[in-house]
Amino acid sequence: MREHEKYVGRLVRLKSSAHSQHLGQPEHDDNDDGEVFVVAATVRGARRIVCYGASRRVNVPRSEVVFL
Repeated sequence: MREHEKYVGRLVRLKSSAHSQHLGQPEHDDNDDGEVFVVAATVRGARRIVCYGASRRVNVPRSEVVFL
C-alpha cells in the first residue's frame, strides 16, 4: 500500500478556514459537531484530499483537514 492510500476511507472535519472558504458558510468552532466528511481519494501524493459529505464534494489541502 502506498503511504497516501492510508487516508482513503477515514473520517475528517474541515478546519475553520477551509470550512468558510470551500463551503461558503461562516466559520465554525473546530470543537463543534460540524459536518463530517469521508476521504474518497488523494491527489498529487496526498497533498490534496477529495472528501465527500452528505451532499457535498470538496477538494482541500491535507493541512486543512482534521482526522477523526
